[in-house]
Amino acid sequence: MRKFHIYGLDVEVGNKTYTTRYRLIALLLALLFLLTNSGQAGYIEALFVAPPFILLLHEIYRLVNKPTILVVGYNGIYHHKLGLIPWSNIEQVEFHRSMTTLFVKSLIVFIKEPQVSYNYWFIKPIKMENKRIYISMSFTDCDVESACQHAKVMKSWYEATNGNAS
Repeated sequence: MRKFHIYGLDVEVGNKTYTTRYRLIALLLALLFLLTNSGQAGYIEALFVAPPFILLLHEIYRLVNKPTILVVGYNGIYHHKLGLIPWSNIEQVEFHRSMTTLFVKSLIVFIKEPQVSYNYWFIKPIKMENKRIYISMSFTDCDVESACQHAKVMKSWYEATNGNAS
């Protein structure tokens, strides 16, 4: 990351990677400990323990093999499920944090060209257009507000270097 001093502000420009989900792993471990704390283990307890244990194994596998959740970089925003969203298609970036629980948080990306999907639950498919993309960062250890701030800095950097500032 390169640091620049612009109009009295220290601005960091560069790729920033968000990788961790340690809170989810700790939550699953605590849940498994509470479920298996009794002395006798039966079939019903095994049914309660199996889903959190499978989720725990999945998160450990994901943490080892595919640790990247979000990258804010020079070319755009990369999410492990959505792919790369280039800066030329992004209008603005905001964040959302739930009032009821601290673990539910997301980055909201407003895009220029709407994302088109079809709803086939009805007799005639309904075309749905969405100009907002909610990038879930729930159960991650990263701060959504700082990720949003860095995305705004990188968007401004992209517009300044490419000469297409709006």
